[in-house]
Amino acid sequence: MPKYVLTLAAEEDLRNIFERTLEHWGPVRLTVLTESFESKFSILAKFPDTGRRHNKLAPHILYAVGEAHYIFYKVIPEGIEIIRLLHHRMDVVRHLPRS
Repeated sequence: MPKYVLTLAAEEDLRNIFERTLEHWGPVRLTVLTESFESKFSILAKFPDTGRRHNKLAPHILYAVGEAHYIFYKVIPEGIEIIRLLHHRMDVVRHLPRS
């Protein structure tokens, strides 16, 4: 079964997202968000080609939308490696490799 792994940067992004969600919207919303990300990660691991390419990023980096965030990942033999989780208002080009 395909799996997903997170880079250290993605783990930090996820921690920050969860902390902010808990602080601003509470534990119920945090639970919903956690389940949503886990589901999206699993689906992407099974169907990695459903992601899109960004014309200003390295061609091996794909992305998908998860809640108000972009999930950036690359395909690996075991499934996917999640590189970053960035809010849709962030300048993604600044935070990701271009080649």
